[in-house]
Amino acid sequence: MSDRPNILFINTDQHTWDVISAYGNTHVKTPHIDHLHNNGISFMRSYSSDPVCAPARASWMTGRYTSEAGTPFNGGHLHENIPDLGQILQQSDYRAIHCGKWHVDGRNVYDSFDVLYYGQQRIGAGGGEYYDAAMPHAVVDFLTDYDKTDPFYLQVWYVNPHDICEYGHNFETKEMPDAVRRGMLTEKDLPPLPDNFNYDTRETVLHRVCRRIDECLIHWPILRAMKTWDERQWRTFIWHHHRFVEKVDGEIGLILTALEQSGLADNTVIIFSVDHGEAFGQHQMFQKFSLYEASIRVPFIVSSLGHNLNIPKGAFDHRHFVSGVDLLPTVCDYAGINPPNMRGE
Repeated sequence: MSDRPNILFINTDQHTWDVISAYGNTHVKTPHIDHLHNNGISFMRSYSSDPVCAPARASWMTGRYTSEAGTPFNGGHLHENIPDLGQILQQSDYRAIHCGKWHVDGRNVYDSFDVLYYGQQRIGAGGGEYYDAAMPHAVVDFLTDYDKTDPFYLQVWYVNPHDICEYGHNFETKEMPDAVRRGMLTEKDLPPLPDNFNYDTRETVLHRVCRRIDECLIHWPILRAMKTWDERQWRTFIWHHHRFVEKVDGEIGLILTALEQSGLADNTVIIFSVDHGEAFGQHQMFQKFSLYEASIRVPFIVSSLGHNLNIPKGAFDHRHFVSGVDLLPTVCDYAGINPPNMRGE
């Protein structure tokens, strides 16, 4: 077995930073993410480099801000001359392996990683119910057959709770059913509205044009519907986001169990993070695309389920600032690799 650690990077998608029960949220149960925190350190000043899927992921893979990488929006194109994390690791005798959603626009995942599972077609913005359930099977097979020679870096990129987007889109032209009136839920089941549900109207002109006004530039059909929602409908929307989180937490648990049973846990660093958050009613908003904390603040946990690595247990770090561009140098540091210059040449 190599003396260099294995590295496992798990991410969820559109997961608000504090929708984790270990952080005191009583409206959601995340025992497996809690397990990572209880065996690691949570960096509480962690932020997405850009609160949109593809830009955030490009920053993870390059250690660069999206304006440098060519990916300031979904549909950008990662510059060909910028190496990504998979390529850097492969050149340093690490097995670089990808499983799940990719969405790094302009870079073919097969050019940079060995791929365990990628879907029959490219995994897009939805379908977490189907794609996420397949990922643990691929990872379990890999961990079971791993020959324990070259160290591995394995990234497992889940879709959920991103399916909250599809839930919102589903009610653009029809009314959300009242689950309490129908007897499916009780008032007690529904989380309260966030404390910052009401917002300061002195927002920038760009923000109002993109997200607030009629015929706004981003997702006007959803906004038009949500303008009619009552308090219970907003609370139901939040309830669904939390259930998507719990679903993906269960999938994460299968991987953590497989890692512990494989005998690899003592020599594996686990990093857990998220590309961006979900507003779910904070500032009367939905999805991401803004610099409000609900969109841009994300979990970042460094953990080990064993005891051989010098990683604190159950710790909170409120001091250090962490951004999405820090993933690549963090992985390289654990791998003992000097990363290339990550500022624009």
